Amino acid sequence: MREKSALIKKFLKGTLSKRERDQLKNWVLRDKDNLEEFKNRIRAFSKDMPPSQFDEKKAKDKFLTVIGRKHHNKGISKMIMRYAAIFAGLVLVSYGVYFFTRPVDIPTLSSDTVIRTEQDGVTITLGDGTQQMVPENGHRLLTDEEGKAVAKIDGKSLDFRDFDAHPQAFDALHTIYVPYGQTFSITLSEGSKVWLNSGSTLKFPHFFAPSAQRKVFLMGEGFFDVAKDAERPFIVRAENVDVEVLGTRFNVSAYGTESNITTTLVEGSVNVFKESKPEDKVLLYPNHQAAFAKEKGTFALKKVNTKLYTSWMENKLVIDHLSFQEILDRLERSYNVTIINTVDDLNAERYMGEFENETLDTILHTIAASTPFTFVREGGIITISE
Repeated sequence: MREKSALIKKFLKGTLSKRERDQLKNWVLRDKDNLEEFKNRIRAFSKDMPPSQFDEKKAKDKFLTVIGRKHHNKGISKMIMRYAAIFAGLVLVSYGVYFFTRPVDIPTLSSDTVIRTEQDGVTITLGDGTQQMVPENGHRLLTDEEGKAVAKIDGKSLDFRDFDAHPQAFDALHTIYVPYGQTFSITLSEGSKVWLNSGSTLKFPHFFAPSAQRKVFLMGEGFFDVAKDAERPFIVRAENVDVEVLGTRFNVSAYGTESNITTTLVEGSVNVFKESKPEDKVLLYPNHQAAFAKEKGTFALKKVNTKLYTSWMENKLVIDHLSFQEILDRLERSYNVTIINTVDDLNAERYMGEFENETLDTILHTIAASTPFTFVREGGIITISE
């Protein structure tokens, strides 16, 4: 229990590593007593903090809605499903605790700015504060609080080109959230296009000011096809990493649950650097990837097959020497489920394979054929055992 106590302390401080997150997740969801102990520690932590720094109800609400879906099971299953939602976005929640106490750095993305709803739908908050669901497969205009059209909804996409907006449009930022199990695309007002993967948030202005940088803020994963503009660099900020381009195509993955922030270049060239050290730019060439290690604060470059990092746009899961936990993380996001692995030996395995438009059960059965395990689904929870 001493080890688990140390993990809980690190969780509350927001300093868990990915491996420690997995250990804590499996321990808490193993039985009712562990779950109750974890809840008690959260309550005790909230009481020890000044009210201005920690709102227990607000934190609980974030926990319960972090994967943006309702749960209907009864009894212990309901309780486990509720608190399993904590771990689906565990590091996001840890960031939330961190953002309560860190100096304000506006604009930025934190768990506070990620839109959470109880519905399984793409949600957008306009710069004027108007918040609304984007209807799936809808074909209509998106309007602001005054009823003025600001974008066109066309299926699973939004197009902000050719629409006027408030005079404050250069300053006001829109925020769009794509829940687990969905993808979505946005065409920005100057013509750049962004595809967002499941569980991702993008913050962006309606208009980019003339003679200024074009800057957007990403949490999660996005593929960018940037319109060329030699006078206005385009910058993607993902946590504390900036990706700077003039016009090119690249993928950025910056999920809170992952240990690296990766930038994968398809064509053109980009500069990647820590936001605090813009002078230390790393130049990236096509078919190369820059991985920023969050714990070490360093970049690593390597040549890659870009297909492995953009296949999600085609509803494909390409596995190339991924660990079992890395696969589970991707499946959780793509299929909007929580997966509990109780077989520690599987974490040492590495896998290869490719799936296209397959069901989750088919993928798990296929993996189990090479490294045997069984799994049981109860609502949105899947438990893997020997």
